Amino acid sequence: MVNWLHGSGHDLACQLSNSGLYKQDAGRRIGEQTEQLWSQTKAIAGLVRYMTKHHRRDFIEALLTVLGRDKLQRIVRLLETKYKDTQRLYDEYTRREEEATATANASGITNVWAAAEEWMQANLLRGKKVDNEEDSKPVEYVELLLHHVELKQLKRKAPALAVVSSPSAVTLTAASTDAQVARTAKAIAQAELKLELGPAAAAEWRKSAVTITSGTETPLLPDFAAALARLKQREVSRCQDRVEELVLEIQQLELRQAGAADKAAKTARKSAQRKRGQVRATLEEMYVWQQFGNGGDGARLTDSDVRGLFQPGSQPPWRAPGVTTAAQRMYHGRRFLEAAVHRARAGEELGILTVEKARLARWLEVVQVQLGVARAKRQECAGSVFLLDQHLALVQDLKSQLQHTSIPDPS
Repeated sequence: MVNWLHGSGHDLACQLSNSGLYKQDAGRRIGEQTEQLWSQTKAIAGLVRYMTKHHRRDFIEALLTVLGRDKLQRIVRLLETKYKDTQRLYDEYTRREEEATATANASGITNVWAAAEEWMQANLLRGKKVDNEEDSKPVEYVELLLHHVELKQLKRKAPALAVVSSPSAVTLTAASTDAQVARTAKAIAQAELKLELGPAAAAEWRKSAVTITSGTETPLLPDFAAALARLKQREVSRCQDRVEELVLEIQQLELRQAGAADKAAKTARKSAQRKRGQVRATLEEMYVWQQFGNGGDGARLTDSDVRGLFQPGSQPPWRAPGVTTAAQRMYHGRRFLEAAVHRARAGEELGILTVEKARLARWLEVVQVQLGVARAKRQECAGSVFLLDQHLALVQDLKSQLQHTSIPDPS
C-alpha cells in the first residue's frame, strides 16, 4: 500500500500516480482503515509468527471476529465521531486552500490550478525537462555516458578507500558498482539505438565523455559539447529552482514558528534547520554543474549571500527582481494542491458517511426482523432465547442512537 496520509517521505512521483489521496472519489477510508487494522493486529504479530499455518489462520479469524463484535457495539458512535472529525478536517483544509490561494495571488500567481499542475508534472517527469523529446535524446545519452565513466572510475578507486575506510566497505563499494555499471551500459546501448549511432560514431561520443571527466584539453565532439551544455543548463536550473522552493518553505516555517506553541515551534525550527542544510547541499551541487568541464573554480555565493537568501523579500542573485519564477509557481502550486486534495477527499468522505448511515439503518431493520423470526422459532421449541434477546436489545439500542445522530440523510 502506498503511504496514505503521512507518506511525505515516500517517492512523490509514485504517490501522485498511485496514492488514493490524489484519486477522485477515493475519500479518506481505504488507506486509513487499512492502517488502523494493521495497528490493531501489530500487538499479536510476534506471537502469530511462531504458529502453524492452520492455527495462525484460526487465530487471525478469531481476532477479526472480536474486533468486528467490538466495533458493532460502538458502530453508531464511531460513525458520528468520524463524521465530526471529517467535517472538522474539511473546514480546516478549506481554510488552508483559501489561504494558499490568497498567498499565491499576492505573489502574482492568479491561476493556482495551473501552478499545481506544473508542480505535479515536474515531479512526475523529474529529470525530463527538455521540451522536445527528439532534442532530449542526446542530453540523456550524454548523462548516461558521464554516469558510466564515473561508475567505472569509482570501481577502480575502491581499493584506495581502505586508507579512510574498512576493507568490508571497499568490497561493498566495488560489488554494488558492478550491477550499476551493467545497468548503465544496457541503457547506453538502448540510447545509441534511438540515436541511430554506428559503432564509430558511438566510440567518438564515449571518447568525449572520458575526455571531459579526465580534465584533459582534447577538443570535444561538437554534438557532444552541445548536448553537454544543455545538460549543464538543465541541472543548474533545477538546482536553482530547488533552492528557491526550499527558501520559500523555510520562510513559511519561520512564520508558523512565530505564533506556535513550544512543541510546534520546536518542530518547525528543526524542519527549517534541515532545509537550510538542503539549501547548502543543493548550492554545492549547482556549483559542481557550473564548473563541470571548465577546468577551474567558478563563482560561489559567500556565507553572507547564502544567509541573505532566507530573508523575506530577498531575491537570489540569478533572478531578476519582481519576476515570478518557476520555483515560486511550484511552491505555491504544491501548497494549494495539498490543501485542495485533502479538502476534496474529506468532502467525498462526508458524502460516503451519509450513505453509510442509510445503509446501517437498512441493515439494522433487516437484522431486527431476522432476530425476531429466530426468537419465535426458538420459543416454539422451548429453547433458550437469552442470547437472541441480547442481540435484539443491541440492535434496538443502535437504531435509537442512529435516529439521534447529527449525520444528515443522503441527498
